[in-house]
Amino acid sequence: MSLAEERAGKPFQRPYWLLFSVNLLLSLTLYLSNPLMNLRLNRAGIEAGTAGAVIGSMSLASLLFRPFSGWVCDRFRRKSLLLIFTLLTAVSLGGYGAVNHAALFFLLRILHGVSFGVTTTVTMACVSDYLPEGKEGQGMGVFAVGQSIAAALGPSAGLTMRSFWGEEGAFLAAALVSGLSLLLELPLPGGDVPRERGGAEPLSGLIAREAVPYALLTIALSAANGVESGYLASYAVSLGMENAGWYFTLSAITLFLARLFLGKWGDRMGFSAVFYPSAALIAFSFLLLAWLPGGAAVPIMAVSSVTKALGVGALQPAIQARCLAGVPPERRGAASCTYYIGADLGQGGASAVAGGVLASSGYSGVFLWAAAPLAFSAILYGACRRYMTKRKKDVSL
Repeated sequence: MSLAEERAGKPFQRPYWLLFSVNLLLSLTLYLSNPLMNLRLNRAGIEAGTAGAVIGSMSLASLLFRPFSGWVCDRFRRKSLLLIFTLLTAVSLGGYGAVNHAALFFLLRILHGVSFGVTTTVTMACVSDYLPEGKEGQGMGVFAVGQSIAAALGPSAGLTMRSFWGEEGAFLAAALVSGLSLLLELPLPGGDVPRERGGAEPLSGLIAREAVPYALLTIALSAANGVESGYLASYAVSLGMENAGWYFTLSAITLFLARLFLGKWGDRMGFSAVFYPSAALIAFSFLLLAWLPGGAAVPIMAVSSVTKALGVGALQPAIQARCLAGVPPERRGAASCTYYIGADLGQGGASAVAGGVLASSGYSGVFLWAAAPLAFSAILYGACRRYMTKRKKDVSL
């Protein structure tokens, strides 16, 4: 069946749901294995400093290889890439339980990071091929639900497996989940978007320029996510709240529902109608945390959790859809890569900057800082949009 035929008719055809399942399972292996990694390294006798470097090497490898993943995605057959790097993901996960030397753990983490960078880029590029015009935001919102499910179930599933089978058995189970993902990839259509001979982008085309404005918005959004995940729990402890797990549970439930139902909002109303209210909700959630009164901490944190999740759940699929919709099909790998570079920079940069802000201004300063990039991005987006309108270009930001 041709790509055009797959995209005809209803928006969510069989390849879409196969890719949804692949995304869910690969995300599950990540969230399942992450809590186990430090435990495994400790049991292997790896000292704490080296263990931290081993754990961080995966993210570093993913970030460094990410710019090339889009070029690879647009240069070679996407299904083949997905099969190869899913297999390498399974190898790295299974290897975690089989080795005991720091150098081998480093090698496996780097392999896992490169595989993660490629599979996430390829799945996002592939799924966009099966979204009819006018359904991009809805489709990306539903697609992202798989990540929400994985984030909610993965850590507890991994720790439960460890209690029965140890770290080795849990990592083997994660490898088998990757194997199941591999089986679901086999029925995917093999006919990628054809490229003209010699038409592959040179290395200068590692990113999609059309997607750069949305990648910049992604930096602000991911920075907010990084601050929340990195500093909310310790902030709660400083307020005398020993366990803030309920905050993240409430956020996960809200995010699940928002991604499921709000993705179509951008398709119907346009990107601007999603961006401004969503950015305002996210910024407002951090302002609530920055000026949190001690006597009403729990209810205000609950409001912050829900408002931020609603904003992210509406805005993230809209940004992803705009990144991919603004490029021709043969450049969607580069567009997907451009989006993820923004996400990586925002998530990683937030922790580094917020640490310095915390030392000088405390937690209130950290959460005020997290709101600032969103406010700045809204101003910048509005200015760019007015500029493009004045030039009378047919650009729908």
